[in-house]
Amino acid sequence: MLLDPKACYRAVRARDRRFDGRFFVGVSSTKIYCRPICPVRQPKRQNMRFYSSAAAAEGDTYADVRNEFAGHEICDSDSWLHSVDIFSISSSYHPTAAGQELGYLPAFTSAAR
Repeated sequence: MLLDPKACYRAVRARDRRFDGRFFVGVSSTKIYCRPICPVRQPKRQNMRFYSSAAAAEGDTYADVRNEFAGHEICDSDSWLHSVDIFSISSSYHPTAAGQELGYLPAFTSAAR
C-alpha cells in the first residue's frame, strides 16, 4: 500500500486514533518504530519514515517496543515513561531509567541479533 507522507505526518502530529494500526512510524535517529498515536515526544519530521505494516518497518531494523512497554504507560502505577513536566518539557514522555533498561534494551538487543 502506498502511503501519503503528508497525511501520515498530519495523523502523527494529531495522534489521530483513526489511523492507529493503519500505518507505523519508524524513527531513523533511534531505530524504533511505533504506532501513529504513540504518546512519546514526537521526533523531527526528517527522522520519520512511514510504513504500511510493522513487518515493513522490521525490514529496516527498527525495534518494536510496544510489548515491552505494555502495562508501563504514563498512567500506570509502574510507569516507564516520564509524564509531562512543564519545567523540563524535553524529558516529557521519554523513558525513565527503568524504561531504558527493561524496555528499550531488550528490544534493541533482540533487533541487533
